[in-house]
Amino acid sequence: MKNLNRQFMYTADDAGKEKSLVLKNRLKAYAPDCEVESVCLKIEDFSQLFSASDFDIVILAVDNVACRKIVDEFCTKENIPLINGSLDEFCGTAYLSVPGKTANLVQAGVLDKVNVIDLAPSTTSGVIGALEAKLAIDFFLGKEATWGKLYEFDGNQVIEKEV
Repeated sequence: MKNLNRQFMYTADDAGKEKSLVLKNRLKAYAPDCEVESVCLKIEDFSQLFSASDFDIVILAVDNVACRKIVDEFCTKENIPLINGSLDEFCGTAYLSVPGKTANLVQAGVLDKVNVIDLAPSTTSGVIGALEAKLAIDFFLGKEATWGKLYEFDGNQVIEKEV
């Protein structure tokens, strides 16, 4: 794991281990009754191993545009909502695509803004992760006002107010 600076669920002791398995074990430690499945595969095999019935929603957390396009195409074809989060140093974005209701990632131009930098601090990934979680909750609650909107975070321009 060369990017521990933005992987707050992992430690140096996890280097060389499968990320999804480590994360599954961490999540099970927090919530033993939660059902978590760990899958390690090449992204090219994704659409061959899964079908629409396997997902209620997909939350995408990968580092490159090629992988994002593969998952976006699969989710669009299979009519599965998709949440994308991207990082660029102290900035990031989050977007919820709902097939039939909003543009997918490619159509919305979301992937044009992706520029993951290994220097992104874990605080930025934490903020974007929180935005992705909020979008997932909004989807399940039927809050359509947040669907298809690009949420941008700029940690370089945090507003400061005296109280």
